Amino acid sequence: MNIRLAYKSDVASLVALYAPYVENTAITFECQIPSAEEFTDRID
Repeated sequence: MNIRLAYKSDVASLVALYAPYVENTAITFECQIPSAEEFTDRID
């Protein structure tokens, strides 16, 4: 396994991975899936 920093090109995949946790669990404190723009801001 290789762990690296996230790139802007990863945003769509990251949102897709994160969305089920937001929608179906209490793991995150978010009620809505962040937009690609919001997620991009988080990795900048």
